[in-house]
Amino acid sequence: MVNTKRSKKEKKPVKRNLTKRNLTKRGKVNYAPFILSFRSKLNQKNVEDNFDKIIMIDMKLDPKIFSPLSGTELPYEPDKWNVPKHKNNNNCYSYATSTLVSKREGKPQPGYFSHHSPISEKEYGDCRNFYRRIKKDIPFAYAEKFTKPCKKGFYKAFLAIDNKDGDKDYHFWKQDKSGYWSHKPGTTEVVNVDSDGKLIINPLMANRKYKYYNYKKPCFFFCTPKNGAKVTSKSIYYGGKNKKIN
Repeated sequence: MVNTKRSKKEKKPVKRNLTKRNLTKRGKVNYAPFILSFRSKLNQKNVEDNFDKIIMIDMKLDPKIFSPLSGTELPYEPDKWNVPKHKNNNNCYSYATSTLVSKREGKPQPGYFSHHSPISEKEYGDCRNFYRRIKKDIPFAYAEKFTKPCKKGFYKAFLAIDNKDGDKDYHFWKQDKSGYWSHKPGTTEVVNVDSDGKLIINPLMANRKYKYYNYKKPCFFFCTPKNGAKVTSKSIYYGGKNKKIN
């Protein structure tokens, strides 16, 4: 007769679930790569869905607090951007993404490099529309809080919108190596001061009201790569039809 009972010394087979976390000898948590990727996407989704809440929290910060640096920020070099061959065909978007081009027709716009149609007036009503365009142009870009540094190889930028009827506009700022912020209003010169002429410690707290535009709607801070960003001034359509942003 065959004995079907397990001996006391015999161990039951261990069932492993690859979706569960495993602990190392030091007690740290190790996750499978696909779990880390999934967790990262969830964290980013949480940030993207709560831009307004995050901005409201950031607005309560001390206006004298600098955003922490990643160590990848570029130096403030207005002379490089303010020469005639660069000033007239680079704008706030190309400046914030550090994509200096000397020969270009028109000004680059979010979403154009990824073949999207010109920005509609309706899109100005939701900052997430601009975030989607930026992500399509620069897939490695990601939203971040003012109080957290970007990853190595990235630096921080900021977007705000003037959503008034009849003449809407957007504007970008970027953080420099000094910790202060600078920007390039349209085809004018690069500056590191707000509309009051004050150095910009935090663009969210700075005066963003200018003669023609008042960028009173703050959108989000995001991290963009020091190298690899691409923008263009022309929107290309697939098959002659506008490509829809997902």
